[in-house]
Amino acid sequence: MATLQRVLNLVLATLGVTAGAAFLCFVFNSVAHAQWISPSFWKQHDETITISTVAQSVYEGDCSGAFTIQNNNWLGVAAKPPANVTVSLSGTNVTFYSNNSCSLAITTTTIATYATSMTVYFVATTTGSLTITASTTSPYHYPNSTSQTETITTNPFVWTGGGADANWTTAANWSGGAAPGSSDTAVFDGTCSTNCSPTINANISLAGIRLESGYAGTITQGSASSVTVQDFIQFAGAYVGSAGGMTASVNFSLDGGSFTSGAQTITANSGWGIHSGTQNLTGSTFYFTGTAGMWAGAITYDNVEFGGSSVSNSTSPMNISGNLTILTTQTDSGTYNVAGNLTLTGGLGTGSATIVLNGTSAQTVSSTLAWPSGGIKDSNTTAVVTQSSAMSAGTSSGLTLSSSSASWNMAGYALTVNTLTLNGGTITKNGGTLTVGGTVVGTGSLYGGTVNP
Repeated sequence: MATLQRVLNLVLATLGVTAGAAFLCFVFNSVAHAQWISPSFWKQHDETITISTVAQSVYEGDCSGAFTIQNNNWLGVAAKPPANVTVSLSGTNVTFYSNNSCSLAITTTTIATYATSMTVYFVATTTGSLTITASTTSPYHYPNSTSQTETITTNPFVWTGGGADANWTTAANWSGGAAPGSSDTAVFDGTCSTNCSPTINANISLAGIRLESGYAGTITQGSASSVTVQDFIQFAGAYVGSAGGMTASVNFSLDGGSFTSGAQTITANSGWGIHSGTQNLTGSTFYFTGTAGMWAGAITYDNVEFGGSSVSNSTSPMNISGNLTILTTQTDSGTYNVAGNLTLTGGLGTGSATIVLNGTSAQTVSSTLAWPSGGIKDSNTTAVVTQSSAMSAGTSSGLTLSSSSASWNMAGYALTVNTLTLNGGTITKNGGTLTVGGTVVGTGSLYGGTVNP
């Protein structure tokens, strides 16, 4: 004990604390809080959180602000926490988001045990200095909060409608006196009082378009105008598309207002989400590329194409009134209800998706690669589903005819499946070869239904 007392006296003397106070402190701690001198205790209870990114200057109303909250161990080095750390976020006139398109608002975030940090995105609504604070009630952390001051400047690319017309290219319609360029985000909020419904009268390429909650106008895409953005985010107002085409290379998110696609192809590369609002997608083709995290929403699409390496549908089913085309191999999940034709030129690969053919008129199916493990279900009770190519489901997938009214025409092509369930339905081979589970199948009453020559 004497040795420990001398060590403590030396430490506290360095800090300007008397030996007597040091001794009393040691006695108290050694009797009531002996753990305090345990190195393992210090390691577990002296973690901190810090904002590891440097302060920044961002535009008011723009989703360009981001900061990273880092968990540090007792040595001040980034480290995984011993338990999930819930971090509360606060600031004045600011909204925090979990995603880089600023569409999923949050007030807390979590640094999980498998990570050392978490990135938070924000949109500020007033100019000036913004102090952001992150705090936690975790018993492992002291101090348990960290702050940083950001600089918020006037956004020169807010639509004001101050020009002589409502054309997108009219410089006076924008707060900074110039239309946004390829590195800029166009913001529509409650700022404008006249000309609040612009027309996109030229091909535009931007970092983003944001229709914020205060916007009540309508953006109309000119018939010959294409729109290329990284992010298209809508919380309010209306957007009316055209045949010009739209590409959102990072995020496409509809979170309110009304969106009318027009007869165009809308391409999304990474994040796709339809969460709320009103959508009319008649005549459009939605083309998903890249590795897409998709929140399809409870709406009906017209035509859909998948052309990326994988797609994950977080809402199921995805309802498609037109055609579904799979252009490349996918690792997929969910259910896809298809009323039109199905083309699998790349297949859904190793995914667990189920494709349901539920049209009310004749449908065609073609496939060059294995089906998803959920298989294909013929639920068309009023018309025939017809193969337009030889098809092989692979070793883990099969075909189901959902009712006695379902009818499948092989049209002379080969059909190879691992499982076959007919539920009273009918398969007509028309000279094609039907193989189930490695065995060539004849005709007659089979698999709960009828197989015709």
